[in-house]
Amino acid sequence: SSVIISYPGIPGLNQEDVADVATYLGIPVFEGNHGYPPHTITAAYAGYGMGLCKSFEDREKCWKEELNLPVRRTLLVESSDIALLLNGGYLEQAHEFGESFTHFDFGYLDLAKSQLSDPEGFAEIRDSVTEVVRNMHFSPHDVRKEFTVILTGSSSLVNENIFKKAVTDGIKKAGAEFELLDKRPDYMASRGAAELAWRSFML
Repeated sequence: SSVIISYPGIPGLNQEDVADVATYLGIPVFEGNHGYPPHTITAAYAGYGMGLCKSFEDREKCWKEELNLPVRRTLLVESSDIALLLNGGYLEQAHEFGESFTHFDFGYLDLAKSQLSDPEGFAEIRDSVTEVVRNMHFSPHDVRKEFTVILTGSSSLVNENIFKKAVTDGIKKAGAEFELLDKRPDYMASRGAAELAWRSFML
């Protein structure tokens, strides 16, 4: 068996920390083509079938294929019982992670439906999304107009229309176009991590 551990882009949580935990627990961690444990945004990206080569049993051929994959400006909106994480990056392969922006202000308990129904609570989520999107949207090196937005985390919250509206309104407020991916929010990152683990085992 093989294990790929994905982890959120929280400031201060490094790939070495994840590797140390695995070593302490006696879990062999396979690197595959990644070279390091993937962030949740990368695992969710792979969960949707993005950033993956076809020739994954041949490392060199896989790398060459991945050089021709499209670069997507990606925003992960992840709700957990600890926080709402807004994590953005420019993704091509499902084993790289570029510059990131993380917003770590909101806990799941603060994101109850009743809180979102309150105009101030709704505005906080919307404006936080706008802030992160603007940090990426106005990069002088950016030539891409559209964001790929992935929603992950607690399905009881992510599937609420009012939550999705707060997120999408925040992106629109920043003046960006977007594609929203919200299928099985509690499952997609795990699916991607499992796919990466299986591929690493095949090498």
